[in-house]
Amino acid sequence: MSVAELVDRERARVGRALGIGGAAAAAAGAACVLCAGIGALGQGRWMRVPAVLPIAVWVAAGIVAVAGAVYVVRRVRRSTSRDGIARTIETERGLRRGSVRGAIEVATAGALGRYGARALADRLGTAERLVPALYRSARRRAVAGVAIA
Repeated sequence: MSVAELVDRERARVGRALGIGGAAAAAAGAACVLCAGIGALGQGRWMRVPAVLPIAVWVAAGIVAVAGAVYVVRRVRRSTSRDGIARTIETERGLRRGSVRGAIEVATAGALGRYGARALADRLGTAERLVPALYRSARRRAVAGVAIA
């Protein structure tokens, strides 16, 4: 497995955890809006208010859900950029700054670049998770988002 593939594997793991937690939190926000609408319009009160008010509750819930989804997508993209994950790998594994990012860049540049990238990939490939602290944090957020939902 190459260095780029290792980084992409970690990006997928962290992104999946952040996405699950964020989607659950966005769904919880929409559910809160709907619950507030039920509280305000329940027990037949919706028949005494203008007809647009129940529709406005559903529209507000949809807006909250869409805004939450957009926020989650942007956050996952920002948090799981290739450079960001590579930088985190360097920090958590105690590597020299720029070594993973440099190996990704020079892996196709020539024989020496391929050799260096392969050596780094072999050294990193022995670990199950390259960014355990980041993954734990993302998993904690996912659990919190699901618990909130």
